[in-house]
Amino acid sequence: MIEVNAAPGIRMHEHPSQGEPRRVAEAIVESLFPNGQDGRIPIISITGTNGKTTTSRLVAHGFATAGKTVGHTSTGGVYIGGELVQPGDTTGPRSARLVLSHPEVEVAVLETARGGIIRGGLAYDFADVGVITNISLDHVGQDCLDTIDDIAHVKALVGERVRPGGIVVLNADDDRVMAMRSRFQAEAYLTSSSHRNERIARHVAAGGTAFYVEDGQIVEVTGRVRRTVVSVAEIPITLGGTVGFHVENAVIAAAAMRAAGLPRRIVGKALRTFEPDRNQGRCAMFQLQNGAYVILDYAHNPAGFQRVGEWLARLPHKRLLAVVGVPGDRADHVVEQAAQALVPWFDQFVVKEDEDLRGRKPGEIAHILQTAMKQSAPQAVAVVLSEVQAMEAAMRDMQNGDVLCVFYEKLAPLEERLSQLGALRVNGLVVSSDGPSYAML
Repeated sequence: MIEVNAAPGIRMHEHPSQGEPRRVAEAIVESLFPNGQDGRIPIISITGTNGKTTTSRLVAHGFATAGKTVGHTSTGGVYIGGELVQPGDTTGPRSARLVLSHPEVEVAVLETARGGIIRGGLAYDFADVGVITNISLDHVGQDCLDTIDDIAHVKALVGERVRPGGIVVLNADDDRVMAMRSRFQAEAYLTSSSHRNERIARHVAAGGTAFYVEDGQIVEVTGRVRRTVVSVAEIPITLGGTVGFHVENAVIAAAAMRAAGLPRRIVGKALRTFEPDRNQGRCAMFQLQNGAYVILDYAHNPAGFQRVGEWLARLPHKRLLAVVGVPGDRADHVVEQAAQALVPWFDQFVVKEDEDLRGRKPGEIAHILQTAMKQSAPQAVAVVLSEVQAMEAAMRDMQNGDVLCVFYEKLAPLEERLSQLGALRVNGLVVSSDGPSYAML
């Protein structure tokens, strides 16, 4: 053996002292990027206030269903090929770069949050598909963002950085999202939960592409051509179409997958095979041994509380209880509006605080929430600062048919405690005179 060189030089081949030069560098580059390829992979970037994680999970599942190795960033961690490689809230540019630098990744699905954009920008130059789910009150008071318009201005960057020839997916049910549209150069796919949306009608009449719900079906329409993608009732996370915000997420995800080139057959299959347990920490249902139910959900802003409350009110139940908290870095008026959004839906509250106070004093956020609730609610409002202890306190007098929703900060400790108490994971609930029944996952 004469020599082993970890980084062999090519100067002697390109510029020999004697003999004919050999175009080694060109051959190396051609082997890395054959047939004129540029080494890029499809990038789907998803932002908004609510629904980002579920939508990104659906899109990632769609590409996995198509046989692709997917790199996926979300509030649940970084996943490569379905394997968790970095836990935590990973929605910033550093996590996205981890995905984009991985040699096995064929498609990048990036949940792209406001904080990462402000502090580190985007991890890419252009995405192939940009998605904006909705814009509502949250994060005001952080990073010099004083209004919802400030939030919208930041999130609009995802739509602005869609490549020429790419597609931006916009929720036509959201006024603030549609107000951004003039800022985007890319073609738009519009989505709606209803075929009666006038913006959809105008867009389709002009030859545009839209996705919406009609007669219980998610349909894709371009001009006069209408095709069915999937029945809403067949999408497990919508619980038979009863979870309105997951119906909305599914429509947006369908549009994003189609915009990225997946066939309708694959999109429909992906939506039908995405089971609730894949959507960790979103509307996760557990049945207690006494017949009561506990639901864990990550909603943490006024719009999120409103949507979950609307859904829970339609579920069969005797009483609705809630363990609630709001991140400490939100402005006081955001916390107060969160309280107002919660009050109409629940019969009893236990207010808790996040372990990470985000600059607040212990008990400060809980006091603001409790005070705002008591001003407009006759319900009992207790305060138990520890999240797990707050759940235990709320469960103490729960009876057959009661439903408790815990709006959590940290999922694992709550799931562990419920397991210790013998709770069973379920995907539906029914309360009848003979007692509750449930469907096991």
